Amino acid sequence: MLLQMDRLFLSNRLLPEMKFHAARARAIFTLRRLYQIFGIEEQGEMRINLRLTHQQFADIIGTLRETATLVLKDLQEQKIIEIQHQQLTVLDPSYLLE
Repeated sequence: MLLQMDRLFLSNRLLPEMKFHAARARAIFTLRRLYQIFGIEEQGEMRINLRLTHQQFADIIGTLRETATLVLKDLQEQKIIEIQHQQLTVLDPSYLLE
């Protein structure tokens, strides 16, 4: 019984992390597609020429807005993307295309 409880607690602790990584993978795949379809060069930067709210992006990747926001924030902190005024700039295209 104790072993089962330990497994349950471990599963509950890991669940948010597993959900985050799945959402991250879907976000990267989606950003890659958007980059390939809507990517334009503007003032020496590659922008995705499509305005999306965090809620719209979350709907596309099939997750909650809060999760999408966390994923996008993480990608910004890693200098992969930059978001300003609902405009997304790809700072590291090679990361998305790998």
